[in-house]
Amino acid sequence: MRKIFDVFCAVSLLALLPIHAMAATATSGSMSATPNPCVASQGSLCTTTINWTSNGLAEVFVQMDGKAPQLMSCMGAGNSSAQPSWIQPGHSYVFNLYGATSCTASGATGSALASVTVQGVLAQTISNALLGVIVADEAANSQNLGMLAQQESILGTNAPQSTLIGAQTGVVVLLQNLIASEDKVLVDYQSLGNAELIQAQEQLNTTLLALQQQDVQLLVDLRAGSKTVESAAARAALQTELNAMVSLSTKASAWANLQLPAGPSPQIGQQINYFTAIIQSTNVFSVLQ
Repeated sequence: MRKIFDVFCAVSLLALLPIHAMAATATSGSMSATPNPCVASQGSLCTTTINWTSNGLAEVFVQMDGKAPQLMSCMGAGNSSAQPSWIQPGHSYVFNLYGATSCTASGATGSALASVTVQGVLAQTISNALLGVIVADEAANSQNLGMLAQQESILGTNAPQSTLIGAQTGVVVLLQNLIASEDKVLVDYQSLGNAELIQAQEQLNTTLLALQQQDVQLLVDLRAGSKTVESAAARAALQTELNAMVSLSTKASAWANLQLPAGPSPQIGQQINYFTAIIQSTNVFSVLQ
């Protein structure tokens, strides 16, 4: 009779425990954060979403600027998420996922199963006046980029040699115009004082200069009778073009950290159209590859 009572007591105690306490400890997992960086205006906080997946019970700890980790969440196996709304501009937050034996653990132990770092970024306000100058200069880039994509689409075909030479000549001229307009935009970003945009623009301009040299050599090859799709210069130029698209995407991402003037503005619409042209050009270049 005593043995039956002991078993009854043991079962009763298990029933009182949280379900997490009986869950298997996670041995693998993954994490992501969106948005990241997390952008907020002066005096405001930003909210990001932390997503994680684990194959067992797991805890999420967060460290702000390398300080002591704090427990943020404890969940069982599967997909989970949390939305910390306290991300401050100018601070770094490391979110670590650990396997847990229960949700009452005193602290993070062992190696993290996954980790993601979220940067808090202060949105930079741009005036309507400067926005107008930048968008006007970027509009010239958009036009040149669109025409460049049209010429490049010809180079991926089996068009006659004379057509290919004409298209490549157009590419060289358009690149020259694009380099001049991108140099002007670099000055605009220097006036804005945004380090992220300046770095992205400098990277783009360096890539365009390298592309110009390769496209000039490609034109020489074409005039000498080499088919575009078979030319080593063409392959090198295509890779550099793809690198330029990466630089343009970096610049587009940097724009997300700018706080644009409130209210409807045709200037903002023009900027969106410019980055739409970037996507279209990227598609063209990917097809050529």
